[in-house]
Amino acid sequence: MVRTRNVRNATHHLTHFTTNARHFTTNASHTTGIISHRTTKATRPNVSHTTTITSHPTTKVTRPNVSRTRTITSHSTTKPTRLNVSHTTTVKNHSTTKTTRPNASQTATIASHPTTKATRPIIITTSFGARLGNQLFMYASLIGISRTNGMSPRIESKALVNKCFVIPPSILQAKIDTSKMKGQGESHGCCIFDAKYTKLEKRDTRIGGYMQSFKYFHHVQNEIRKHLTFRENINTPAKTFISQARKEIYKNHTENVTTVGIHVRRGDMVSNSFGYTVADKGYFDRAMDYFRKKYKKVVFIICSDDVSWCQRHLAGENVRFSTKNSAEVDLAILSSCDHVIISVGSFGWWAAYLAGGEAVYYKDWPKPNSPLAKLTKHDDYFLPQWKPM
Repeated sequence: MVRTRNVRNATHHLTHFTTNARHFTTNASHTTGIISHRTTKATRPNVSHTTTITSHPTTKVTRPNVSRTRTITSHSTTKPTRLNVSHTTTVKNHSTTKTTRPNASQTATIASHPTTKATRPIIITTSFGARLGNQLFMYASLIGISRTNGMSPRIESKALVNKCFVIPPSILQAKIDTSKMKGQGESHGCCIFDAKYTKLEKRDTRIGGYMQSFKYFHHVQNEIRKHLTFRENINTPAKTFISQARKEIYKNHTENVTTVGIHVRRGDMVSNSFGYTVADKGYFDRAMDYFRKKYKKVVFIICSDDVSWCQRHLAGENVRFSTKNSAEVDLAILSSCDHVIISVGSFGWWAAYLAGGEAVYYKDWPKPNSPLAKLTKHDDYFLPQWKPM
């Protein structure tokens, strides 16, 4: 029985040992798993990572650099920066293109340009033999007709218009030989538009006559106004005179004051059988009342070749007379006013035109059925927006 118990104990220990052995084996297996796991963690990721790093620089460095190199090579065609041999070739080809084509075109242009320069421009001129108002019509018509026909206008430097206005130097000439020029005179009269001047023969031409119609030049009025800028020795006293007149009447309250210039032409037109007429006192009274009703603060400035008559018939509190100024300064005074009242004559006409405001004119000119009436057409002479009275 004792032996049996011993055998059982021995068996029990043996079983326990076997169990421990199995447990050890399990632990050993677990240890092996850990070792295998560490091997996986350490070896495979490092190999994969190494591969990635190795392939990544190859892709990032090689392919983009090749692409960038190609891009630079292509771009260098536009911007000649020497980078390599192929680029240098491209630049050379580019320079050849840039140098050859424009120069060839430029050579052709230069070759043909002297031919154009060598062709002398077709000159058109006129003769000035009248006073300032008439000369202004001649000059303005010359410019307008020249632009219509593609000609080059010229006047002699000694002309009165050049002494009063800043005429462009390209139009001025010391002496003009008209002996071989074709003469072109008026067909209908001084104050009737003649359409033949719109289609002149392409040769040097001298136009003659008074040319007193706005239709010859109104299409280039902006150019005309630039040409007819008064010289400072004329413009300065004119501006001073107007400023003093405003202050004399309205003292220190010269804001919103309207200036109206009045030109009274009498002189040689008082007794004339050709058809010239002069405006009477009634006309000027009506015209002045028109502006008095339209503006609260108004100054009338009168310029005339018969100042004494004006002082007797047109004097008033808000009226001032130009008595000591030259004809050129009088024209500058009138054209510097806001609006103008004119009687008869080209001098007053140009005062109204250059002023650019409202213009009132004497409608009973010329005398009906007179020689002058046959040479005049109101629609050609007066601008349509001007007001007849």
